[in-house]
Amino acid sequence: MKILVIGSGRMANALSPALMRAGHHIIGVSSRNQTTGRSLSKYIGCDFFPISKKLPDADLILIAVNDDATKEIAKQLGKSKATLAHTSGSVALSDLIRKRKAGVFYPLETLTGKRSTSFKKIPICIEATDEKSLQQLLSVAKSISDEVYVMDSLSRLALHSAAVFTNNFTNHLLGVADEIAQTNGFPFEILHKLAETTIKNAFADKPRTVQTGPAKRNDQKTIRKHLAFLKNNPAAKKLYATLSESITAVHNKPVSKRRH
Repeated sequence: MKILVIGSGRMANALSPALMRAGHHIIGVSSRNQTTGRSLSKYIGCDFFPISKKLPDADLILIAVNDDATKEIAKQLGKSKATLAHTSGSVALSDLIRKRKAGVFYPLETLTGKRSTSFKKIPICIEATDEKSLQQLLSVAKSISDEVYVMDSLSRLALHSAAVFTNNFTNHLLGVADEIAQTNGFPFEILHKLAETTIKNAFADKPRTVQTGPAKRNDQKTIRKHLAFLKNNPAAKKLYATLSESITAVHNKPVSKRRH
């Protein structure tokens, strides 16, 4: 399949080589950033096309750009006969402004842009305007991944929201823990095993079932101690208070009295 890639960021740098290794013909890379775009095209062994120039004919055009730029790029490609597909988790299919030959090709992973990235175990979520485009995208997705899901825009938005909690927020909280570690003279690595066990247990059962800690027990004495300790770190103190309140609310709901 002849594929044209729009973009040269982390997604494009990870996805394009994976598609090439799967036997697809990457006919070109187009990007506003000519430096990174030319670097990727050289690695793939294809031509580079500035975004403002006429683009070559393709079977599929993958739009791997920032969410805010997706609709603008789609408008520029409005007359293309290729199937257009973006790679975003939060951008709706309708933003491609097409009633047919449009779709979504969303890999659910935090990507670093490594060109050696394997997509074999990375879930890919597919959506399309029509059956032919759906089958086309499914074929491409299954050529690089063992986990492919068909999902509409609303479900994908829900998934993307859950992914932010799973990845972005978790990483941010680990960053707060790292800051506390550095400030108080113990190595961040001492928390490594605990972090691994937390994730392992959450997926072995259910997160709410395996929840532990003072907020789950409604141990207000310990919570107050921690808040007092964090008084010189207002941002961390605020996060601690908000999350503790949320956990306590979930796990200490009053039991409703039955009516007789």
